[in-house]
Amino acid sequence: MKRMFRKGSALLLALMLLVPAATPAEAADANADFTYWTAGEAVPLSAGVLADCLGQSFSYVLFTLPGSSAGTLYYNYTDSDVYESTVASGTQYYANGAPSVDKVAFVPAAGYVGTVSITFRAYDRLGSPLGSRTFRVSVTDSGSGAGPRQSGDIHYSVRAGRSVSFLSSDFSGRCVNETGSSLSYIRFPTLPPYSQGTLYYGSVNVGSNEVSANRTYSSPGSIRFVADPAYSGTVVIPFIGYSVNGGFFDGTVQITVSGGGNGSGLLRYTVDPGRRVYFLAEDFADASYAATGYDINYIRFDSLPVVSQGVIYSGTGTAVSAHSSYYKYSLNNLNFYAAGSFSGSLSIPFTGYAVSAGRSFSGTVTISAAGYSPSAAPVSTTASTLIYTTTGVAVSLDRQDLLNAAASTGLASPSTIRLTAPAEGSGRLCLDFTSLSHYSAFDPAYSYPFSEVSRISYLPKAGFRGVAVVNYTVSGVNGSTCSGSVSFIVSPPTESSYFYDMGDCAWAVPAVDFFYHYGAVNGTGKSAFGPFTEMRRGDFVLLLSRAFGFPAAAADPSIADVPVNSYYASAIASARDLGVISGSTETRFEPEKSISREDAAVMIYRCLQRSGSIAPGSYADLAGFPDSGNTSPYAVEGMGALVRLGVFNGDAGRLRPRMPLSRAETITILYRALT
Repeated sequence: MKRMFRKGSALLLALMLLVPAATPAEAADANADFTYWTAGEAVPLSAGVLADCLGQSFSYVLFTLPGSSAGTLYYNYTDSDVYESTVASGTQYYANGAPSVDKVAFVPAAGYVGTVSITFRAYDRLGSPLGSRTFRVSVTDSGSGAGPRQSGDIHYSVRAGRSVSFLSSDFSGRCVNETGSSLSYIRFPTLPPYSQGTLYYGSVNVGSNEVSANRTYSSPGSIRFVADPAYSGTVVIPFIGYSVNGGFFDGTVQITVSGGGNGSGLLRYTVDPGRRVYFLAEDFADASYAATGYDINYIRFDSLPVVSQGVIYSGTGTAVSAHSSYYKYSLNNLNFYAAGSFSGSLSIPFTGYAVSAGRSFSGTVTISAAGYSPSAAPVSTTASTLIYTTTGVAVSLDRQDLLNAAASTGLASPSTIRLTAPAEGSGRLCLDFTSLSHYSAFDPAYSYPFSEVSRISYLPKAGFRGVAVVNYTVSGVNGSTCSGSVSFIVSPPTESSYFYDMGDCAWAVPAVDFFYHYGAVNGTGKSAFGPFTEMRRGDFVLLLSRAFGFPAAAADPSIADVPVNSYYASAIASARDLGVISGSTETRFEPEKSISREDAAVMIYRCLQRSGSIAPGSYADLAGFPDSGNTSPYAVEGMGALVRLGVFNGDAGRLRPRMPLSRAETITILYRALT
């Protein structure tokens, strides 16, 4: 069930607070204005909810405190040991100011089950009373749940003793679908028992801590579950997600843990003779978590392979030494270079040292030659379909997802992976995507080392909505293969998650939110984008600089009308150095003037030319527009090229080359050019 929050909406209370339809008894109780449901976890309040209940805005409120046997109102509550203070009955809590109503939370007493009523009195800025209202908190036991709940929302699988990382897209996609807004944070009312496994928050290179119940976590993708080596079965973890507009939704994470894993200290890799395979820091971290409950700090190899098998190198290109310490920051750089005659497999024992002093474990890195199998004959199997969701931004494949898919078919020790390109017009695969200007081309004809799966991302095409399918084939060390598919569900937004003034410009929302997500565009202030405002030349060049990754350049004082301290001075200087612009004269650029459609086309074309990805256009490409003759001669190549590619589609059947572009039109055109 979708739950949405709109400020000022009459639906806010019933939807945001997970309230079922009021019973006749509740409807008759006019003084009990709304109900929170909770399974014992903290219930946060907000000024918006209280104002909606009151029917008007207020300056501050005073609370009548509940009985201590039922629970306590806290200020700035994180958990039972971390809070600023308890709420005092005589203290004023402000809608806009400190202490803030938004930091007040009700926490049920341990073991309490029932309904508690809490009254607040509201006052205006002059201290005149606005009235009293009462809200109720219905506390159920943790087994019965709090209000309507959905089960099995997010699924992962993992082998015993190993870890699986959560995907931020799983939670953010659910949040957009159910609240209409982007995700702010999640929290877990309860945690699984240690006999099943442990949740950690953090990263291999930063350090991790155990997840705590009822604490807030703004980056679900930094959460990982480490399955206990002795457990197999399904782990169910309830969560509550909160959106940036104050709405929330609930669900569960279900993790299927299967037995027969590699063991807490056994790491497996495959490599072709004469080739190199990189170790993964995450594998050592998994082993450390499973064996000690803590993240890896460093490892030491107890012995090394003989030269006839191969050599382990560090990131500096030097051979590693036995008993030397290699810290977690450098583990991704360790690699084994196999000798040309390498065959069979070898085992390299190591000792891992956790970040907690005194905790260590023994492990083994096993490296097999591609095509080697001690017994099994090659087989081909079919794996399950993997599903990723995105609003239009790039989404990376997860190595663990594909590892689990391969393992479900019985394929052990994946060696390589090959993927097909998505259908034309739906997007493309790329490598090492970090920003709009920093990624490499993906080659569907190449078999990539399985250890490099997480380098691959899918970037949807501008305007595409639907499902893009990519087929994959994973090959194992003995020649066995498994095939499957990845479905990327693309649902571009129709309402902006960042700007309030895009309502009459829904066609531009996917482009605007896309560029904002990647830090290439800002609004005009106070959450406004100004979609119909004309795009200025200086702002346009700054946008190109961010989107295409122009190198930094010192401001050029020879351009007389571009002040050296202006926010676009460096971008304009860099664009001139790169040949993207030539100015309206030799010494002027007119940065405050509106950009024309043909000038924008020329600059985008020159940016694309730098990557060699576009051929020049001609008058023939413009022939479909009745006003194509109005195009300036210098702009024909650029305008023609972008029309041919579908980047420029015209305006009401006309090209209008010398008319200015609005901000919304500019972003949309550039979105098409880059994707």
